[in-house]
This record gives sequence, C-alpha cells and structure tokens, in this order.
Amino acid sequence: MRRLAVAGAAAAFAALGVASTASAAPKDKTETWVCDGVETEITVTGRVGRIDGVKYLAHNFSIVGTFTPTGGEPIDVSEEKWTTGAEGIDCTMDVEETDEEGTFSAVFSVTAVPIGN
Repeated sequence: MRRLAVAGAAAAFAALGVASTASAAPKDKTETWVCDGVETEITVTGRVGRIDGVKYLAHNFSIVGTFTPTGGEPIDVSEEKWTTGAEGIDCTMDVEETDEEGTFSAVFSVTAVPIGN
C-alpha cells in the first residue's frame, strides 16, 4: 500500500511536477489545490505548473501523513524535497487513499515560484 500511496502522491502532486520512484509524474494533468487560501486549478508539465497562464516551478515540497495498515497501527509518513527557502505561492492538498492493504492520508505542501509565461 505504501508504494501505491507514494504512486498516488506522485499523481496528486503532478500538479506541480513532483515525481516518485514508484511512477513518473503524468504530464498535462490538472489538479485542484488550495494556494494562499484560494482553491486553484493547476495544470502540469513535469516540475513546472501553470496557474492562470503563468508558469510556476515547484519548491519546498513536503508530504506529512500516516499509513494505517488494515488491522494495524498507524505509521508516520513524511518526505521533503527542494527545500530551498524559495518564496512564492504556498499550496496544499489533502489526500486520502484506501484499499485492501490500508489507508494513506496526508497533507501535501509546496511553494510555487513564478518563472514566466
């Protein structure tokens, strides 16, 4: 399940180009995030996303959550990438995935830095 959850995280985070070793981030995928308190549609190509026609690069990425195996105790899950202290738009997404192996729930966070049109 954790491998599936990480693959799901890659798909969910594709909006700002995050990939995992479990799968490559899909291209041209649109996701809904909350950026600076506003629900925002982000379309992605690699690590670059588009918000209202402006290109953004993903920085300061983190996942904080838990995986609870069916019939088991919760296991903390966390990961950080691109922790550069970059300033931009702060975006989050709540994710929950359940299958026969258990439940993965987490908050994904990323800072999107504008890089042009």
